[in-house]
Amino acid sequence: MSKYAAVFCILALAACAGVGGGQFSGESATFGGDNILRNDVFGLIKKWERSAFSCNAIEGVHAKTDDLKRIEGRLQVLETWTVKACGQTHSYRVNMREDERGETDFNVSYQK
Repeated sequence: MSKYAAVFCILALAACAGVGGGQFSGESATFGGDNILRNDVFGLIKKWERSAFSCNAIEGVHAKTDDLKRIEGRLQVLETWTVKACGQTHSYRVNMREDERGETDFNVSYQK
């Protein structure tokens, strides 16, 4: 199965299943499986919410895949995660890149 097909399957299942007991919604390459990548990304967002907005209560996350492509033969996914926390809504850009070992490098940035 190609990596595009695998990512598509993950996105489709995540959209139907409602990962995380309703806390996570939408579509993301991080949803499904053992959710290690999802939890790593979410951990950074929780730290940002705590330090920038003094908020420890994240009510929900909605993810949207904005771009999915191959660059130099490696998969790259760009997503927007919209977070509801402490009565406010904030958005984060999540950029994920497959490395030479097939693992995923990612960064998260706050969108104003």
